[in-house]
Amino acid sequence: MIKSIAKVLSLVSFMIFLFVFQSSFASAKELSVVNIEKSNQIEELTISEDSIINAEEGVLIPKLIITNGATIVEINANVQILEVAAQNNVELIGKGNITDLIISTGSKVAVNTAGDIHKLEVTNKDARIVVKEGTKIAELVIPNGAKASDIITNYENAKGRFENIVDGAVKDPQIQEPPVIEEELPVETEAPEEGSTPPTEDETTPPPSDDNTTPPTEEETTPQTVTVTEGLLASYGKIGDKKYITIKTDDDSFIPIFYENPLVQYKHFINGNSVESNIFELQVESSRRDRDRVIVEEGIKDEYNTINLIIPLG
Repeated sequence: MIKSIAKVLSLVSFMIFLFVFQSSFASAKELSVVNIEKSNQIEELTISEDSIINAEEGVLIPKLIITNGATIVEINANVQILEVAAQNNVELIGKGNITDLIISTGSKVAVNTAGDIHKLEVTNKDARIVVKEGTKIAELVIPNGAKASDIITNYENAKGRFENIVDGAVKDPQIQEPPVIEEELPVETEAPEEGSTPPTEDETTPPPSDDNTTPPTEEETTPQTVTVTEGLLASYGKIGDKKYITIKTDDDSFIPIFYENPLVQYKHFINGNSVESNIFELQVESSRRDRDRVIVEEGIKDEYNTINLIIPLG
């Protein structure tokens, strides 16, 4: 009788082991593996199933979107913009670095990544997010009128994992428009009264200037208004067609500065040297990634808004 029971228990144990092995094997087979090499030209990648994303060192995925069907996504790649739009629950794992993580879904999202996340922006107030231990997020942005404790379900345990929390919608920074220069109207002179003697040429002609006097140049006569902002290049983003950077100053203020706007003409400089806008943007991305301390000089010259990025300050 005891031997029979032992055989039954052994058989049951083997069947349980076989079931667990088959389930694990089946789950592993369901994960799609995406390998990205430097030679691949990828602008946007959409994931709609459980997947593992791998990339060669030095590869940056511009945009990765997680849609319906994907419940667990392992990201072992650097991603510029990662958007979770799936209406089902999603868990993010992996060791990749993410510049901007956007949660646009109203479902549950578990963030369990080992890499750095520069900004976690929640655009749906119905989203419920768990930020697990080991996850590092520089900035959390939540919808207008929402509370971080409502959206981050483990907020009390996770609040120390955020460097900065911004309550409310991101405001559109003020654009520096070129000043309106009012032309001086000529001073009208009164006609001489009847019977009066008109002034002679000597009286109307101003005295000649000294021979050694050099007339001032246009730059010397036109005062230049320059705004200087110093701090960490914390982030950069886009509102419509307008692009801006955010500087974190020593008093922990975040100052947005536009560097591109279709309605305003800009000239871009790096350390005083004129550069094309795409070169300026590459430097912005590099300085943000390296968390450089910079000086940004904003000015107006020849009806252009000028942006001079001085890096690095150490």
